[in-house]
Amino acid sequence: MLKPTNDPIAVARRRQEEAERVNREALVANGSQPAQGLRKLKATVQQMFDLVLRMPWNDGRQVDTDGWSLTDPGTWLTVASTTIPRPADKTRVVVSVNADVTALTTVSEFGRSAFDTRIVINGVASGVKVGSMEPPGVQYQRCTAYPAFVREISGLAGAVTVELQARGTPYSAITSSNKASLSVVAGFSRI
Repeated sequence: MLKPTNDPIAVARRRQEEAERVNREALVANGSQPAQGLRKLKATVQQMFDLVLRMPWNDGRQVDTDGWSLTDPGTWLTVASTTIPRPADKTRVVVSVNADVTALTTVSEFGRSAFDTRIVINGVASGVKVGSMEPPGVQYQRCTAYPAFVREISGLAGAVTVELQARGTPYSAITSSNKASLSVVAGFSRI
């Protein structure tokens, strides 16, 4: 009788060793497709997390004031201000400010501005915006200004402070029938 060429116990042992080898490779990070898929999924989640951290955080304020007066020509007076706190994980901000200032003045010299305005963001002042005069009325003349300022601050450590300032000129007396509106938008991000 012929001798069998395959030992059934050896065949079973080889099959078991092959199955164990396949299982070991599946658990290795660079082995199987599921392990590679898991690694790619973790990398994608980390990228999304980083993206969310870098996304801007927007905040804003609207401040309206009235009844202020400019008594000392040449001296800057803060007529409206606001503070926006910095989010804990953000270190950069872009601040955009628009303002509207209107004052009634006694008629003195037609065409001369009654006041100047500027915006101050964290201690840095914008250029001076001179108020423009409307034609005189019976007793009063209206002067208006629309200052605007955009500033980027990197390495921000604290809150953002915005001030709208005005100063009277020697050409007109400013009454207390004045209004100011300050609109601030701050976009915080991380560098």
